[in-house]
Amino acid sequence: MPRKPSRTRIKIGDASPIHPPNRQTATDSDRVRHALVDIDDLACLPPTVRETLVDDLVRAVGYERTGLDIRKRGVSNNAVAKSIYIHDVRRALGRAGLNATRWRKWYDGGESESLLYRLAREVAETCGINLPRELKHLDRASTAIQHGPSQG
Repeated sequence: MPRKPSRTRIKIGDASPIHPPNRQTATDSDRVRHALVDIDDLACLPPTVRETLVDDLVRAVGYERTGLDIRKRGVSNNAVAKSIYIHDVRRALGRAGLNATRWRKWYDGGESESLLYRLAREVAETCGINLPRELKHLDRASTAIQHGPSQG
C-alpha cells in the first residue's frame, strides 16, 4: 500500500517593506514606480489601478527578499522564491486588468519579450533582485503554485 503523501511545511518570513534609515534613499514603492515609467504598456492605466499594481509589486518584492524555507531535500529555496515572485507579478498584472501571457511581441528595438517578463525584469533590476536570464523555466514552475487551501 502506498504511503500517504506528507505535507510540506513552509516557513515564510515577514515581508514588511524596508524603510531606509536615510530619508533621501528611495523606498521600494518609489523604485517600483520608477520601473513602471519605462514600460509603455502601463502608461494608460488609471491612477487607482496603477497604485494597486505598485502595492502588489512592492509586496511581491518583499516576499522575494524575505525568502522562504521549504525544508525539503533537493529543492532550492532561492529558486522557489523566484518562481513565487514571477507568480506574484503575474497575479498583480491580472488584478490590474492586463493580460499576463507568455507570448512574445516584437518591439522597435528588435527585442521580443512578453509584458510579464519585461515587468518582472524591470522591477527586479531596480529593487536589486537577481533573476536568471531565461524566465520561462521559473514561469513554468510558478503556474503549478496554488494559493489557499488545496482542492481535493
